[in-house]
Amino acid sequence: MKYFKLIEFTQSETAKRLNIENSPNGSDIHNIVQLIKNVLIPAREWLGHPIYITSGYRSRNLNAAVGGVLASQHCTGHAADITCSPKQLQLLYNYIANTLDFDQLIYYIGKNFIHVSYVTHRTNRKQIIVKI
Repeated sequence: MKYFKLIEFTQSETAKRLNIENSPNGSDIHNIVQLIKNVLIPAREWLGHPIYITSGYRSRNLNAAVGGVLASQHCTGHAADITCSPKQLQLLYNYIANTLDFDQLIYYIGKNFIHVSYVTHRTNRKQIIVKI
């Protein structure tokens, strides 16, 4: 898919180190594709610079290993943590918040990444959270 590859969503140093399977099923892949098409590609094209996936799909076991919440949207392929150059991250966050459809947008200012999710099984909530 334009700009993004499935491997970016599934690679995990924690999974490798702990020998945890992290392969999405067909439904999870569908959700990842929807996130890419509806949020990540438009954001990448607007930004004009690469966006990097720092955490994408997580199997339930991997999610537990990294301390993710039980109902994490990462486990269904609906969410990704993304980053770009520090100078552009605030611009990227503002663009997504003000322009795109999304379910949840969390800006981790001190950690320099954004969590974004997108769903198709219900109306996206457009929930915005900023964490310092």
